[in-house]
Amino acid sequence: MHVPMALVVCLTVTQAVAGCRDETSAVASSPSFAEAEPAKTAAATAQRCDRDFGKVLRAEMMSYCDAGEAVGPVGMAQLPWPATGTKPAESLLIELRSLGPHIDGTPVALRDLAQAFKRQLQLTEALAKTPGPWSLAIAGEAPMEQVVAVTDALAAAGQLDGRLVFTTKIQGTLVKPRNPKRLAEIHRRVHATEPSAKAMRLAKEVEESLPTCGGLLKAFGAVAAAAPSMKCKLLAHGASEGLIDCGCRDLDLTMTILYAIMAGTTVPTTRAAYVVVRLNPAATPTVAKKGTPWSSFLATLDHSALAGLKLVVR
Repeated sequence: MHVPMALVVCLTVTQAVAGCRDETSAVASSPSFAEAEPAKTAAATAQRCDRDFGKVLRAEMMSYCDAGEAVGPVGMAQLPWPATGTKPAESLLIELRSLGPHIDGTPVALRDLAQAFKRQLQLTEALAKTPGPWSLAIAGEAPMEQVVAVTDALAAAGQLDGRLVFTTKIQGTLVKPRNPKRLAEIHRRVHATEPSAKAMRLAKEVEESLPTCGGLLKAFGAVAAAAPSMKCKLLAHGASEGLIDCGCRDLDLTMTILYAIMAGTTVPTTRAAYVVVRLNPAATPTVAKKGTPWSSFLATLDHSALAGLKLVVR
């Protein structure tokens, strides 16, 4: 592979190690992930490597996507109440991280949030789509003045209905990597780097490990510019065809690398949970002390206030 391929992979990786993002990830939502059967699929490879087997590989990669598409950043506050919502389709994802707010993975200054939300609404309307509820994932240590800045900006843009995103433990089985030892090695090397370099470190792992054949290169190149919500499934389709074109070479290793990209560099143990919230600028304010972390504030917040929430700091 050529060195620029690392950048292509970085642009492709949207779930594991935070894509071109700066945080690690944990699985979200609550689909019942099917258990993969590496031994059976590996044995099947010895017998065939054809288009029908490509469909088997695609289904396995789709199960990685089922985990990866529901990813939320590590550091979210623990779920304080029962979950009352699910991940909205086509949802605008707002993350308030330690390094500030991000909208769909792109950093935005606090002072620019209201305009950014309005532009997003205009784009949605220009595409003749109905704006859906937003999802707001807040790091547990985020100070309440930043939380208030985000909710005020959403209200100013007329975006009142959304979901708060929390983290909770996974119940049930998850799809597992074909080569757990290799996945652990990837995780160790990736997370030994600085947070801002993790995505590129994973990209280099991919570049150095994947078979050098045109089918896989084409698969990665095809999804680099795709919308974030489409990347994983497009990669599953393209990579399954590319693996067949490569003669199923180094299959277990390649599928483990794809697992790292699609589902994460560790088998996740937590998922995100969604709680319905509606902002109401005219409601009686719920007051938070300046500097209070979001996770601490939650301990004092009445769940019923989420039906018409207005936050202020003093």
